[in-house]
Amino acid sequence: MLLLMALVIFRPDRHNLRDMERVRAIQNTYYGVLRRVLECEYAANEALMVYEMLVRKLEELKHLKEGLVRIYYGFDSRQLNPLIKELFDMM
Repeated sequence: MLLLMALVIFRPDRHNLRDMERVRAIQNTYYGVLRRVLECEYAANEALMVYEMLVRKLEELKHLKEGLVRIYYGFDSRQLNPLIKELFDMM
């Protein structure tokens, strides 16, 4: 789980990065570590399938987050139910 969090944190496509190439290199290191961990836990072909699935899921989560942010910023918070407003304020 910590490796997946590191992959999310060290994304080179974030805004206002000073050294995008360094962040990309760090992220690639974490991708390599994830792959090696999976190879220790699974057979080679299964490790590759799990690795590819996890990479796809990370990309899906990125797109989901972007969609939720667009929805969030499109709302007029004054019209929301107080409970829903509190949930959106936590994002």
